[in-house]
Amino acid sequence: MFRAEMSLNRAQITRNRAGTGLKRAEFAFRAEMSLNRAQITRNRADTGLKRAEFAFRAEMSLNRAQIKRNRAQIFITVQNQS
Repeated sequence: MFRAEMSLNRAQITRNRAGTGLKRAEFAFRAEMSLNRAQITRNRADTGLKRAEFAFRAEMSLNRAQIKRNRAQIFITVQNQS
């Protein structure tokens, strides 16, 4: 419940930012780009670069990117409902 409330608050903050000039499509695109970069980084880790440490960092980046993408999707949903 608390997490859902936090997500809603973040989405509303994001929507307010969008109202001041950050376009929906651009925001979603940036979140998607972050996710793609993190996946590429994770794939590189799988090919042998300092495996444990590098893979851990890549996994953290991927998680952050997924959170950003989810926020962007929530934001778009909230925008569409308004």
